[in-house]
Amino acid sequence: MTEPVQEIVVRSDVAPDGSYVVAMEFGPDESFILDRQGARDWATSVIAAAAAADYDAAVLRQLSAIEGMEREHTAQIISDLRAERPATRTGPLELVPGVSNRDGRGFLTIHLHGKVQGQWELDDALSHALAVVEVEAIVDLDATYRKVLVGLVGLDDLRARNVVAQLEEHRRPMT
Repeated sequence: MTEPVQEIVVRSDVAPDGSYVVAMEFGPDESFILDRQGARDWATSVIAAAAAADYDAAVLRQLSAIEGMEREHTAQIISDLRAERPATRTGPLELVPGVSNRDGRGFLTIHLHGKVQGQWELDDALSHALAVVEVEAIVDLDATYRKVLVGLVGLDDLRARNVVAQLEEHRRPMT
């Protein structure tokens, strides 16, 4: 079995131009910046990959319940279903739907630069997608907060950015 995926942190971050963007940190060495559309596309692709894995698991359970259906035939049907699906890589990581031979549950294998990095249980993948959408909404809130801190409160821009960044410590954690 593949090791669980490294932690993927999703947060609002300030870009060099002063705007706020969605930042994803994948382990200690990889980070990705997603613009608004990129964040939405990534979240959608995670949900689609999770749905495909769950669908495959349901097909496996259904076909396995048919008397006389051989496991090899069931596996071939699932393989054929996968081959008919359009490719859906929309983001920094490649997600490959799978079904566990052990418990028949769906999962996603995560690839980075063509190498397997680990896997997600479907609930973890869906939680990640929700966090991406939530942070995509938060970037506007952070931008407005910084604007108020500079314009109305009178903080210099660097101090305002630091205050906005520190707000994360007072929010509930997102993964």
